[in-house]
Parts: sequence; C-alpha cells; structure tokens
Amino acid sequence: MEQRVVYGDVTMGGSERGQVPFPKTAWLMHNRTDLLTPAQRARYDALVRLSDLLNRTLRDDMERTTGKYLPMLYTEFLEKLYHTVRALEAGEAGLLMDDFIRIAHFSLPALKHIAAHPSTQIVKEAAKVPTSQVRRTDAATMRWLSRRPGRTVGEKIAPRNQVLTKVTRFTADTKENRETVYLYGILHDVVLSRVKAEGGGRGALRDRELTELLSLHTRIRRGDLAEAPPVKQTLQNNKLMCDKYYKMVWDAVGQLSAVEEKLEKDWENLEERYLQIGFWAVLGQLLHCTETAVYDCRGTLRDEGGRLWFDGDCGDPRSATLYALADPERSFRLYMGGSLLILEDGEGETLAEQDLLEGLDWM
Repeated sequence: MEQRVVYGDVTMGGSERGQVPFPKTAWLMHNRTDLLTPAQRARYDALVRLSDLLNRTLRDDMERTTGKYLPMLYTEFLEKLYHTVRALEAGEAGLLMDDFIRIAHFSLPALKHIAAHPSTQIVKEAAKVPTSQVRRTDAATMRWLSRRPGRTVGEKIAPRNQVLTKVTRFTADTKENRETVYLYGILHDVVLSRVKAEGGGRGALRDRELTELLSLHTRIRRGDLAEAPPVKQTLQNNKLMCDKYYKMVWDAVGQLSAVEEKLEKDWENLEERYLQIGFWAVLGQLLHCTETAVYDCRGTLRDEGGRLWFDGDCGDPRSATLYALADPERSFRLYMGGSLLILEDGEGETLAEQDLLEGLDWM
C-alpha cells in the first residue's frame, strides 16, 4: 500500500492538530482569503482541493441543475476516483474546479445571453422635459406649476422652458436581473481571485469559458444591468421560471445557496471527509492495481451535513473485504481504525498500515 493519500501540498508538512475557527461565510463566498489567518487559509485551501477532487471525479455523473450526484456502481466510482487522483498527481489539471467554478461553467451561457439581452420593464416616473415633448399633464404637473413663481404659464416654466410631467422608459431593474447580478458578483470575485492565485492574472488563465465570464464585468457594471442592484430572490417570477436563461440563473443561485449552507459543516468535518476520501482512494488503487474484487452495489455518493458516504448496500463505508480473483477463498480486509488505515489478510495479520492524517498541515 503506497504511502500517499489524496494529492497536492495538503498532504505534506506537519503541525499540531487543533481547531481552526470558522471565518465569516461571506468571506468564503467571495473567496476573500486575504481576510483569513494563515491557518484558516490553509484549511480553506484543503476544503477547495477536496471539492475539486469530487467535482473532477463525478463531472459526468451530476445533475446540472441541482449539482447532485447521479446513481452509479460503487466500483465505477472507485475507478473514476483512482484515475482522477492519478491525473492530479501528474499535474494534468488546470484551475481548481471547486463548487464555485463548477457553477460558473454551468451558468456562463445564461450570463452571456442576459448581459447582451437583459429583460426590461416599462416604468413611469416624474421628470422635467421640454414643453415640445410634453404629451400629457396630470395633477402632479398642476401642483408643480402652482408652486412655481410667476403669473402665467410662460413665466412659471421660464427660463429653461421645461415642465414636470410623467414619462415612460424601459429599465433593467427587474427581479430576474437582480438575481443575475447577485450571481455574477459572487462568481466574478471567486474566479478573479483564483486567476490571481495562479500568479499571472487573466493572461495565465487557460480556461476560455472563465475568461469569457470575467470579460462580462464591464458590460454588466456599466450597461443596462447597472441599474439592477445585486439582490438574492426568495421567490421566482415568470421569467425565472419559464425563460431558459433566467431559469439557469435561478438554478445556479440555488446551487450557490446549497454550497453556502454546507460550508461550515464541511469546515468542521474536514478531517473526517479526508479520511473517507483517503479510504476510497486506497481501495480504488488496490482494485485497479491488484487482482482483487469487492462485492459491488449500486448507489449514490452523498455529501450532506459535512459527511461523505455511498448510500448503496455496500456495508461499512470505511471497511471493505477484497477477494483474490485467482483464489476467491483468499480475502483481505481494508478498514479504518480512527485515522489509521489498515490492510489485513484473511487471518487478521496486518500487511500494511498508514495514518492518513499524519503530516496534514491544515488542521
């Protein structure tokens, strides 16, 4: 059993294990790592890397609108995890694909379309216009004239020759556009900080889609959408329900809300999550590299309340019995004892063991 667990710097170095306080959720939602302590920054980096590993492993087995994982075979999941870990260790990955980046990829087509063609609504408002443009007057116009100095209408509208009246105009300050600007604000901040962390600014970003997302900033901040404040909506309107692109925005914000709700639990249970991933990574490696097999089952990867588990009828999520293909009566047992990963033969003799939390520098 090789002495490696997941990948990257999060498994190197060493420090005393302890509790790292959870920062403000708003800081993490906008990737404000500059506001975090060094210990918090290291732990958040580990949190992001674990999210990246799961998203890369199951990128083709996820509901796009909800971000939930689809059913699959247990051994299929282990094989996907094995290949993802190997690819990451070989340095074949680009920008970290945590939940925020995954949502950015999902919502980019909608953001591009809405930035170019935002929905608008007609509003009526009081404004002073030249008398040649006045089409109608009302009680508000009469009250305004009555307060102006002068005896005749000409004297009252002098010297600018303007009259207060109701005008109609189009505005992009709508419920659905407020939701869009709210979504873009979070995604832009996270993507931009990820790019800067790469050390080369936007030019270093190899992901074309995320480059396009950043390029929308000027159009959204200075175009028609600039009228709409970033406000998260609690209820849908017809646009958010029925329009293809605005429905994508609503779904993306729903996924962001799910991430926001689970951040603290994931933070508190990060060691347990790494232990579970470490167990699956080693089990997948054994199945791939040795002539062994496990009893298979069909289920779904669950990620709730800070816990990771496979909900099929596969038994203990941190214990597995492996059978030699050449001799099915010969078996091995891989299991977790605390943070200790142990491989035993059929007679209970320890063949290998490893402390999966030893040396982790983010605790």
